[in-house]
Amino acid sequence: MTVRREMAAVAAALVADSGLDYGAAKRRAARHLGLADSTPKGAMPDNDEIDEALREHLDLFDATGHEERRESIQLAAIELMEQLAQWSPLITGAAWKGLVTEHAVLHLQIADGHAKEVAIDLINRGLDFDATETTGSGGRGRIEVLVGHWRDWPVMIAMHPIHDLRGAARDDGERGADRGHREQLIERRRRRWQLEKPQGQARPAFLVGLVILVISLLALAAGLGASWLSRPATPIAEPAVQTLWSQQWPGPDGQPKPLETLRGQITVVNFWATWCAPCVEEMPALSALYQQMSPQINQQNQQASGSPRPRIEFIGVAIDRADQVAEFARRSPVSYPLVVAGAAGSELGRALGNEAGALPFTAVIDSNGRVVERTLGIVDLEKLRTLLKRMQEGKR
Repeated sequence: MTVRREMAAVAAALVADSGLDYGAAKRRAARHLGLADSTPKGAMPDNDEIDEALREHLDLFDATGHEERRESIQLAAIELMEQLAQWSPLITGAAWKGLVTEHAVLHLQIADGHAKEVAIDLINRGLDFDATETTGSGGRGRIEVLVGHWRDWPVMIAMHPIHDLRGAARDDGERGADRGHREQLIERRRRRWQLEKPQGQARPAFLVGLVILVISLLALAAGLGASWLSRPATPIAEPAVQTLWSQQWPGPDGQPKPLETLRGQITVVNFWATWCAPCVEEMPALSALYQQMSPQINQQNQQASGSPRPRIEFIGVAIDRADQVAEFARRSPVSYPLVVAGAAGSELGRALGNEAGALPFTAVIDSNGRVVERTLGIVDLEKLRTLLKRMQEGKR
C-alpha cells in the first residue's frame, strides 16, 4: 500500500468513526503516519480517494448499518426536496454520494436564495429551521445557512450565489456531478437498484430489494431466514390504525377516499412511491393477488360459512406527489385503490412500525385493528396469501 493510499484509509476511518470533515481527517492522518503537517498538497489524497477508502471502510466494518442509513437519509432527502421544490434545491455530500456515516448531515444547496425567505416557507410548512452563517466553498466569503432536523437527520441548507452552482448538477465528468436535483437522486437510486438485483435469471415473486438484502443479513444472523423479512406485531398499533381509518386522502383522480371503509376488514396497507423502483416492481403482483383474493375469496367464504366474515382489502398509500401518482395510475393501473398521502404517509408508516422510514413497506391489519405483520421491502406473495386466508378463517 502506498503512503498516499494508507493516508486515505486512515482519513476515511476518522471520517467514519469521529465525524471529521475530509480536510481535518487528512491532516490528522498525516500526523498519525508520522508525516509533517507541511506535507506537499500533491502528496495528500484527494477527496475522490477518500470517498473510495470510505466506501471500503463502511463495506468492511459497517455494511448493514451503512445500507440502512443510506436508504433512510436519501428517502428523507427526496421528501424534503419536494417540500422545497419552488427553490430548486440541490443535494450534495453524504446523501448524494451514498456514503453515509453515523455522523452524516443532510446537505442541501439553494442558488441565489435568502435564508429568511426559505425559513418562512419552512415555518409555513410546520418545519423549524434556524438561520446562521458559514464559510463559502473554497473559503470564499460567508454564506447564509439554515440548520434543523428532518426525519431524524440533521439538515444544513446553504444559500449559494448562483454563479457557484451554475452547471454544478451536470453529470458529465469522469466521476459524475458532485451534487444533483431531486430527480437525479431518484435516478441514481433507480440505477443502483437495477445494478444490484440479480440478472439473467428468473426472479421469484419475493425478490428482496436493496433495503431487504441488507436487513436480511441481520435476520439471517438471528436464525430468522432472509427470504421473508417480517415480524409478528403486538396489538399496540391501535392508535396508528385509528389514524389510518380517519384519513380522507385523495385518489389519483383527486377525489377524497374515506378510509373509514377499511374499519372491521382485513387490510393490506402498502406504502410506496413512483420513484421507488422495488415498489413499482412489486405492484403488478400485489394487484394480481388482490384480484384473486378480494372479490372472489370474500364472496366464496361468505357463501360457505353462512355468516359474515371480514373482507380482504388492499390500499396503496403513495408517499409522492399527486401528479406523479395520477400519471402512474394512468400508465400502470392496479386493481386495488391508491391514495396520495405525501409526507403524512411517511409519518403514518412510522407509526405502524416502519422505523427505518424506507420503502416499500407493507402492514397487514386484522379486523380488530391490530397490525399482525410488517414487511419492509418486497413481500413474499405466497406467505401473504396464506396469512390472509388463515386470518379470514379465524386461524391466525
